[in-house]
Amino acid sequence: MQAGCTLKLNTFVDEVEHVNGKVVSVGLKTKSTRTKLIANMFIDATGDGDIAVAAGAKYEMGRKSDGLTQPVSALFKMSYIDMDAFIDYTQKNRNEFIWVSYPILPPNLPAFFADRMVCLSGFNNLIAQGQQSGELYLGRERITLFSDYRKGDMLFNATRLNRIDATSNEDLIRAEIDLREQVISLVAFARKYLPGFSQASLSSAASRVGVRETRRIMGDYVLNQEDVLRGRKFDDGIAKGCFPVDIHSPHDKTNVWVELNDAYDIPYRCLLPIGLDNVLLAGRNMSATHEALASSRVQSHCMAMGQAAGLAAAMASQEKVGTREISVASLQNNLRAQRAIVAGDL
Repeated sequence: MQAGCTLKLNTFVDEVEHVNGKVVSVGLKTKSTRTKLIANMFIDATGDGDIAVAAGAKYEMGRKSDGLTQPVSALFKMSYIDMDAFIDYTQKNRNEFIWVSYPILPPNLPAFFADRMVCLSGFNNLIAQGQQSGELYLGRERITLFSDYRKGDMLFNATRLNRIDATSNEDLIRAEIDLREQVISLVAFARKYLPGFSQASLSSAASRVGVRETRRIMGDYVLNQEDVLRGRKFDDGIAKGCFPVDIHSPHDKTNVWVELNDAYDIPYRCLLPIGLDNVLLAGRNMSATHEALASSRVQSHCMAMGQAAGLAAAMASQEKVGTREISVASLQNNLRAQRAIVAGDL
């Protein structure tokens, strides 16, 4: 707002006018109005690639073997946990966890901040017992927990629903209902069986389904798994990727988690949809394979892509050229001036 932007919240794209590889206008619909947005450049940060697809861009969806996408989830938070009892239990029962970590807190925090923290993934046997007995309804074989800075608060990343096409409103409605049932079931189960949770309560839950993957728009370069795992560097890198390859199985309750030895570059070409000259991609609709997106889809990477796409669009508009005609070196220097980390940087 300080920069003079007009916010158009609660707005959906319902029409795209395009001619000879250029988007001319985008029709916008709200609850009460329909308007048309005319611009020189468009950034598709819709997650699902709505603008690019409507303009004729090619895309892939899901893994190559069967087209299934990663499952959807809903995070939630519980409060009033006896964190000392919970952390003490984790330290004495490390064999119950696939991984566990105890973050080191900075000094001089406010009094309401936690003085001990833990993040972990596990309780596999306990979860299996609950599912086998019918006491627990959950789409995963384990739970992943992150204690919050506020004393007694814990974030759960534990729900899952497979075989959801998140570009389908009917599927999203089904997911909203199912995931809430999982949250309710797990909250009751946690109060009964997790150490330190007997007085805990549900304090917040995701208002919308968390979607990991839908359409991946095909760009001038398609980031692949080897690029990610080998920490590949690109001359046109405009963002760094550092998150492991984290594939939540599209057909069962398991996970693939592969740590990276080095950061990789996300090339500018991954933001350029084939056949479109004035559209840039940003976020999980970027040009990548199913496996590579399992790393690049996370929020910090999406934010970095958004910064790069915004600068590239501004440069192309000011220079009155297409997205492929700007100087990538100048784009990288402009990003560095904004303290972004790009190709060649540590």
